[in-house]
Amino acid sequence: MKPPSSIQTSEFDSSDEEPIEDEQTPIHISWLSLSRVNCSQFLGLCALPGCKFKDVRRNVQKDTVAACLLLYLSDTISPEQAIDSLRDLRGSGAIQTIKQYNYLHEFRDKLAAHLSSRDSQSRSVSR
Repeated sequence: MKPPSSIQTSEFDSSDEEPIEDEQTPIHISWLSLSRVNCSQFLGLCALPGCKFKDVRRNVQKDTVAACLLLYLSDTISPEQAIDSLRDLRGSGAIQTIKQYNYLHEFRDKLAAHLSSRDSQSRSVSR
């Protein structure tokens, strides 16, 4: 399956004001294949329109969220494989801090603890 191409970046607008023509820039969307988690779909990764720090339209947190999604969707993919998938797609700048790296390696344990505590809370409320 090929990444979606029917969505034109010019269709998105982040404000009600009419921007000056010279200031419009297309939104770059990176399409992450979910084939590693046995899914034929793609996940679109991009900065939100208007979210810009200096000239960089990239938010490193979305790379972490995408890696967490891969880990959530498949028990067989390792944190390293999730990181490699994003780096293959977005370059070496994806998952660049030790905090992000550690978070991805602890993600499944933290998710299991969260789900366990949520389940125990819902059982105590329902009694």
